[in-house]
Amino acid sequence: MGTRVRFFKHYLFWLFAIGYLGSLYLKFYKPSDSFLNNYLADLLCMPIVFYVSTELIKRLKRNSDFELSLIQILVGFLYFSTLFEVVLPLYNSKYTADWLDVLMYGIGSLIFIVIQKIQKNIYLI
Repeated sequence: MGTRVRFFKHYLFWLFAIGYLGSLYLKFYKPSDSFLNNYLADLLCMPIVFYVSTELIKRLKRNSDFELSLIQILVGFLYFSTLFEVVLPLYNSKYTADWLDVLMYGIGSLIFIVIQKIQKNIYLI
């Protein structure tokens, strides 16, 4: 059963990664004012970052049961929101502050929390 859970987790990661790369392609090569163009990358960013962080910590600590806590996820969300929507727009005109991006980071963080809980429940069955 554990093999199935790992496959499910990795499958979702690659699905999110492909979606993220697709959204970047749309943003830079087919610009428009659509949701996909403006917010999909921000929505998918947090699950990808949290997944990679979790996998790195699991390997470094040699603890296959490691999960990010809600506090760690909240800190990651606040870090990304503050850095990309407050700090960087002050110093570089390439970045713009957009509160919908913060909302997308929040929804992406919630998606990761749900996926992490589902995986834990599947593994326990």
